[in-house]
Amino acid sequence: MSLKVSRTAARVRAFQVLYSLQFTPVSSAEELKLAAEQVPEDADESTGLPAPSPDFAWEMIKGVWANEAALDAAIADYSRNWRVNRLGKVERTVLRLALYEMKNHPDVPSRVIISEALNLAARFANDQARHFINGILDAAAQSR
Repeated sequence: MSLKVSRTAARVRAFQVLYSLQFTPVSSAEELKLAAEQVPEDADESTGLPAPSPDFAWEMIKGVWANEAALDAAIADYSRNWRVNRLGKVERTVLRLALYEMKNHPDVPSRVIISEALNLAARFANDQARHFINGILDAAAQSR
């Protein structure tokens, strides 16, 4: 199993958990861990992805959750004429994940992070969302 594929599955897992938190927020790391354990694993077997890297998935989940306000501020900086609270939940979750990874994983090239985010958007959002996400992340990558 390659690191890339394992991280791809971990990003999907992190997305699923973080997306669920928009409906059922948590207020502590302990509640976050319980919430993550309650989200079922990805049932879509068609991807052919192995089980996600639990360490990378958890780091992404915990990091995005703990830095949500800063990530939303970054989204607001890069998105002109859009308030973060008006973004769809899928778009907001994908952007938070990608921006967190850009900031905290300088070893991962921006183009890889953007590609992974666009794959998440293709899977969970619509085509218009993909274009919007791409624009925001391109702007973020230029300032990285």
